[in-house]
Amino acid sequence: MLRFWIIWVVLLPLGAHAAPVKLITEFEVGLSAHTLELEDDNDDTDNDSPDEFDDEENQEEENQSAVAFQSRIGAGLEFLSVLSATVNAWAWGPFNDQTADDNKFSAFSVGWQVTAHLPVRGFDKAPIGPFARVGRHCWSASIRQSFTRWEDSGCSMMYSAGVSLIDEVNRSVYLEAMKTDFGDVESFGLMVSVRAHFGGY
Repeated sequence: MLRFWIIWVVLLPLGAHAAPVKLITEFEVGLSAHTLELEDDNDDTDNDSPDEFDDEENQEEENQSAVAFQSRIGAGLEFLSVLSATVNAWAWGPFNDQTADDNKFSAFSVGWQVTAHLPVRGFDKAPIGPFARVGRHCWSASIRQSFTRWEDSGCSMMYSAGVSLIDEVNRSVYLEAMKTDFGDVESFGLMVSVRAHFGGY
């Protein structure tokens, strides 16, 4: 991803004559996988005792995973058609068909993102092709089963990469992969997003 940003910065001055700033909105839906990893505080022993086997079983149970539905809505500004900044709200929630024995991940967050496209079509047309995002969000999250297994709140970075597949006058469609964390929970998501451009090209 570092190479992507270096190429983009080198090409940016070529778009100084490009289209003006535009207002954009984005809506995104997808699936995400979440893994809770907790440190095992038990001391290692050299003897294979029943207590040791119990500790090994408990350690396996400490790594919990959950799948969730993910959505995002955002609004912001697009510069030179290939650079944009948005403020966003995200939500994660369980599926309706999950049972009482399934881990259920829920979260809500607000934050910002900056998105850069490679200027495949120049700086005066709607962007299409590869892009990268970087941002930060502040969140409140939990994993529950029949009881609360874990809950926390905080702020963390998020990173995304993807490709814009469909380009129309006032609308673009993206496929995107995102990685972030919620404290002890590692999160990876696959999303489809739609961007609306106000003003056209």
